Amino acid sequence: MKQQRKRGNPQLPELVAALIKESENDFSHTIEDLLTRFGWQWVHSRPARTIDGWRTALSGMQGFPDYFAVKGKRALAIELKSDTGELSPEQYFWLVDLTEAGIECYLWQPKDDFNEIVAILK
Repeated sequence: MKQQRKRGNPQLPELVAALIKESENDFSHTIEDLLTRFGWQWVHSRPARTIDGWRTALSGMQGFPDYFAVKGKRALAIELKSDTGELSPEQYFWLVDLTEAGIECYLWQPKDDFNEIVAILK
């Protein structure tokens, strides 16, 4: 008798997730969609390529988080990184200072628990 191959391998989602690496840019679109769907007012300053490399046209101190969002009495500062990305010292100190000022601050990467991100933004 021929042995049937089992379907629905419970490890398949983990394997697929390991193979599919979401870029920081793709991840940012996912976060923007969630912020909009859940009714947040949000802003994101996008960097632009110049002859001197990537620059974000802002005045003030470097390292401000990628996203700032407000909904009701909540305010969020969100920094996004690729799965291998790291905070610069300037980004780190912005998140520390904003947290001390009572702002909810998050560092999210594509590898983070998506359901947890959704719960925070709901």
